[in-house]
Amino acid sequence: MRVEVLLGASRAMEHLHRFGVIHRNVTSFNILLDGSWAPRMSGFGQAILLAAAGDQVDTEVVGTPGYVDPEYGRTGRVSAASDVYSFGMVILETLTGEDAATMQMDSVLLAIRNRKLRDVLVRRPAATPRQLEALELVAHTAECCLFPHGNDRPAMSNVVTNLERALTIINTY
Repeated sequence: MRVEVLLGASRAMEHLHRFGVIHRNVTSFNILLDGSWAPRMSGFGQAILLAAAGDQVDTEVVGTPGYVDPEYGRTGRVSAASDVYSFGMVILETLTGEDAATMQMDSVLLAIRNRKLRDVLVRRPAATPRQLEALELVAHTAECCLFPHGNDRPAMSNVVTNLERALTIINTY
């Protein structure tokens, strides 16, 4: 169910980015679930429409602590990659059950890189090997979303593709 929610939210973000809309406050709090558990994006008060050049200098960095792209915080330049970073934090939060503002992100990413995902997963019933394979793909996607430089991060369309593949793995086995 969590991967389905992440996939739905990533599709919404991909749609926004296709039209040059940058949310600037992607958080788990701004992903609402309707009666059938379908995700709905909210919190568009800080959203902006990008200029044709693809990025915009912003005089005031906005967003929720723990989710703000450090590159955006440092430079004041916001882009689709800023939302991708924030979404990567949402993915980590979903996997670990930890709050983004207090998460020990370095240790979580180290566990992912060292293929010790079970050490940081939120405590739930044991995953099957195929489910763990899917969750490792989700975790790797989060890791890529959190690359320090926005140019190195995947486009939201790539995030969608990875989450679709993870959900296929989960649903197939």
